[in-house]
Amino acid sequence: MTNLTDEKFSSLRDVLGLSKLCELDGNELSDVFKISEQAFGIKPAFLRFLERLNSNDSSAVMVFYQTGEDEKTLDLQKDDKVLSFVQETTESNILQQSECNVSCRDILFIIYHSCKTSFRQEVVSKMSNCNIAVPFLLLSPVNRDEITFLFSDLQRVRKEWVEEESFRNVIVTEHAFPTVAAMRIGEIGVSKSNVLNLIIGSLQHEANSPKFLASSEDVFPSPWSCGTVEAVWSLPTKPIEIQDFSLCTATCFLNLRGEMGTESTKLQETFLISFSSCVIIFIKISSYDEHYDSLVNDWSEKAHVILVVLSDKYNRGRVSSKILRKGDCLTVIIFERCSEMKIAREVSKQIVLSLKENKQIKTLKKEGRQICKNLSIHIE
Repeated sequence: MTNLTDEKFSSLRDVLGLSKLCELDGNELSDVFKISEQAFGIKPAFLRFLERLNSNDSSAVMVFYQTGEDEKTLDLQKDDKVLSFVQETTESNILQQSECNVSCRDILFIIYHSCKTSFRQEVVSKMSNCNIAVPFLLLSPVNRDEITFLFSDLQRVRKEWVEEESFRNVIVTEHAFPTVAAMRIGEIGVSKSNVLNLIIGSLQHEANSPKFLASSEDVFPSPWSCGTVEAVWSLPTKPIEIQDFSLCTATCFLNLRGEMGTESTKLQETFLISFSSCVIIFIKISSYDEHYDSLVNDWSEKAHVILVVLSDKYNRGRVSSKILRKGDCLTVIIFERCSEMKIAREVSKQIVLSLKENKQIKTLKKEGRQICKNLSIHIE
């Protein structure tokens, strides 16, 4: 079996038949369905993925990402965190025919680096409508030190909600959302994405909340997505009872995929610290040293930092957490053998407190673009 995620970006794009997407005359997602597979060589599984996005059916898209067992609709036989197809055979390779599997994350990565802006805008808008995290900062497929802020791609993403009895309908690049960023240092023993999903989903009693897709659920690794910053927007609902972990304000959550602290994530980290109202840092207690202590203290001068310290300490079978306040802009929570739900609940309480205290919120159109210019991040 050939795993195409190990191949170079251009080779992966060629084998999927997506190299000519950027040459299409059409500017809409629907135009792709009019082309001939024989003429362009685009694989049927990729077209099925676009069909699901085009349907704006969030359950269908999530099934495609998570289980792939929706045979009534698309007759998929494989787990769809992967796009599966069989390579074409020729007289020279007929004996080497093999099945190829590609992570959906990498398919989207190829779209963002291959297609025209209008096409990307529609894909991102539909992904957001289907409550899937969308790319925000993206690494170059050639030079991993180059970062692109997908500002243009986000300009067709709109959000609607009711807050304080007022109806809001905004473009996400123009509205000043409180922003919560999340990063992790090393392996932490829990899923950061799952903790965030619990904060914006179950704890808010929101069944159809936006979701980050945990890398632990990937059938095949997605090397291109590491270092990507993804975004979702948590919109307030009317809870039966407001509790100390209830998010009552529309909030943007930004999630750095993979580990922080690498050469290829420095710009993303600096952007998140500079732009966000609140930053959550997950770390194992065994990894915390003087270097990170100094770094976290420096960061807390720019944003409120919630440091989530995870311990494997047994402590006679008890599950516990301890909250320490170190100044106005640094909160340390130490967890001992806690579940992801327990972590989410305590972190959510601190987010609510932080956002009440921090009134300096920014827009992507003004402050976001300016931060990118200061950091020499390319703005698309």
